[in-house]
Amino acid sequence: EAADECVVEETLAGKMGYRIGDTVQLGSRAPRTDMLIRQKSLKVTGIFTIADHLTEMVPFEPEILVTRDAFQASFHPRDRYTGLLVRMENPDPNRFSEAWKASAEQLRERLEALNSSWIVTPLYQTAGYICTRENAGMLSTVSVTFSMLFVLLAVLVIYSTIGRLISQESKLVGAVKAMGLKNGEVFGKYLLFSVSAVLSGAALGFLIAYFVFEQLILYFLETVYFFAERAMVFLPVPVLLMTAGAILLGVAAAFLACHRLLHFSAVQLMSGQSGIQSLRKASSSGRGALYLRLMLRNIRTDWKRVLVSVISVAGSCMLLMIGFGLKYAISRAPDRQYGEIQRFDYRISVDPSASPEDLDAMRKLLEEEAIPAFSVLCQEVPYETGGEFGSLSWIGLENAEDFQQACALTDPQSGKALSFPDSGVLVTRMFSEKYHLVPGDRFVVYDAAYNRHEVEIAGVFENYLGIPVFSSQETAEGCLGASGFSRAILVRLGARDPEAVRERLSALDGFVSIDSTQEQ
Repeated sequence: EAADECVVEETLAGKMGYRIGDTVQLGSRAPRTDMLIRQKSLKVTGIFTIADHLTEMVPFEPEILVTRDAFQASFHPRDRYTGLLVRMENPDPNRFSEAWKASAEQLRERLEALNSSWIVTPLYQTAGYICTRENAGMLSTVSVTFSMLFVLLAVLVIYSTIGRLISQESKLVGAVKAMGLKNGEVFGKYLLFSVSAVLSGAALGFLIAYFVFEQLILYFLETVYFFAERAMVFLPVPVLLMTAGAILLGVAAAFLACHRLLHFSAVQLMSGQSGIQSLRKASSSGRGALYLRLMLRNIRTDWKRVLVSVISVAGSCMLLMIGFGLKYAISRAPDRQYGEIQRFDYRISVDPSASPEDLDAMRKLLEEEAIPAFSVLCQEVPYETGGEFGSLSWIGLENAEDFQQACALTDPQSGKALSFPDSGVLVTRMFSEKYHLVPGDRFVVYDAAYNRHEVEIAGVFENYLGIPVFSSQETAEGCLGASGFSRAILVRLGARDPEAVRERLSALDGFVSIDSTQEQ
């Protein structure tokens, strides 16, 4: 409500430890920004979430909201804005339905027709939503694959367990038949046993899934996604279908097992006659051959149970391989990204207003410490291609020698190292595949004033995390201008103490911070 009040995005509040009632002190990196902001001290009156920032997988700047009076009016006229938030009146409450998207597309075309320099982004085209949608699609594919495998294992476990339990009670079946029970009554007993076992097992499984596993999954997903609230989901249709299928399977297993047993008389079942006794009476010599024949005969006569056992073991091994394979791939991604591809381990941020002499002083200090250092231009740059918007990290290096020492970019198909591009940019394999772009194709990027620029793809490299693009500094400045980038120095500290390096750098003009790629 007042010029000295603000509300802070939840992400920023969590990282900085802000609470309602705290006072925030603002400091700027550029003189122009310092003149624009009138109110340097703000009291936190609230914490909020924003729909654009759905996941930490997409880089974004956390936001704070202030009143207009927090800015210098003379530097920020009332008819000048950096953006407009539009709420479209639409009877459809689902903002991701096809009808809503069609209306939003019409509105976007009308707004862009008013001013060719405007970039109008519906909610379903924001980088956060696109990333979340694609991740949801990949998770759905993985879940279907695992579900089918689990269903197959469940079928085999139910069939083999119930069938084996009933078959092992052959003497008991013989006893009750001797007491006068009919085949239908014996079958009814085991049918009741089978259905009750399946129902109790299914109920227990669904309860554990709902109250335990859903909570665990949400807990882990909250490390990368932002939830306004934890929504527990119970899907009755799949539950009913799976329960009905399990009951039918239990009935079938009970019927087949009882059908086999009930063919024998009570005397035969109670005597426990088997092929072993017959074979032993037939011969007392050639014991090895006898047992081999016995095993082969058992496999032939009980081939269904053997098949179930083989498939159960194979399915379990598949789950283990898939699980450990996914774990290994995910856990190794950061090491490969920041060890094999990006060889620098720290990034020194430089004040945009720093002079060339300030940069030379930093480089000289690093040279005295024998620390490999590479001066770069870097910035999060909006892009557009394939009808979608996103954000990429553009890194422009000075020369080919720095490029080879700072990065090890390889062609995904040949595995050979890529050379330093004279023009154009190097993009990641996933970026290339997602938008069906190959070397020689172009896509659009936007500068700080949201002017469109086309950039050509010079090559494609293997990558594991993020959407970095690499180019020469000349290409970066030629496309977006020097003012469109921040200056930074990439370094390899190795075993050196980063605090000692930070302490020495902090005495120099133009130094802002030194950040570890491990934190990134």
